[in-house]
Amino acid sequence: MTNVTTYITNAINVSSKPQYQIAKEAGFPKPNVLSMIKAGQTRVPLARVKSLAVALDLDARDLLQRCVQEYHPEIWQVIVDIFESEPPCPTS
Repeated sequence: MTNVTTYITNAINVSSKPQYQIAKEAGFPKPNVLSMIKAGQTRVPLARVKSLAVALDLDARDLLQRCVQEYHPEIWQVIVDIFESEPPCPTS
C-alpha cells in the first residue's frame, strides 16, 4: 500500500484545484500544511481526513484506513481484530 505522504501528494498533483483551494476546503488555516504533509513533515490530522478526502475527490474510508494503519498500526490491528470477530453493534 502506498504511504500516506505519496498518496496525498499524488492526489494533489492530479487535482485540478490549486493547493490553497484544497487546503481551504479541507479546513486547514494555511495552504502550507499541505506542503508539510507532502514533505512528510507532518501527518494528516485524523479530524481532517473526511474534508481532505472530499477536497481531493478521494474515498474518505480509504484515506482514514491508510492514515490509521500508517500512523497507529497497533490501534488499527485492534480495530480489525474487534470488527472481524464480533457482529456489528445494533443502532438505535
